[in-house]
Amino acid sequence: MRKLVLLVFICLSACKKDASQNITAYNWVLETAVISPAKTYNGKQETNYMLMDPSTCLQHNFKITFSVDGTYGYSSTGPLCDLLGNDKLLKWTQEGDKIVLSNHNATIVANIIQKDKLVYENNFTENNSGVNYKVIYTYKAKSK
Repeated sequence: MRKLVLLVFICLSACKKDASQNITAYNWVLETAVISPAKTYNGKQETNYMLMDPSTCLQHNFKITFSVDGTYGYSSTGPLCDLLGNDKLLKWTQEGDKIVLSNHNATIVANIIQKDKLVYENNFTENNSGVNYKVIYTYKAKSK
């Protein structure tokens, strides 16, 4: 009996979900958005970009959903976040553990790590200061 319990435990431990095999079966929920260098927010240096989002959409169950037709969309449960621009011009393709997200005027290459996390970075320059920033977004696969 002990051997059977041990065998079942080993099998369950080894059978970790692999969301990278079917990304459309999951909602990819934003876990973290880390900005560097840190920015001053509410009087202190902050690296949590989710707190700085003026729309607050990143703070309210922000997620990416991939459709089998090759399109994707963003959603959030925050106030006015249902106005996020989703249309058929948001396209995705998968190349192994890389997800290529294309939209109206940009292409983002995201990487799947640990088989259930999606990570990509966005670089921008702040107009008033000229400072270059990098934000690393990490999403976790959650069953639909």
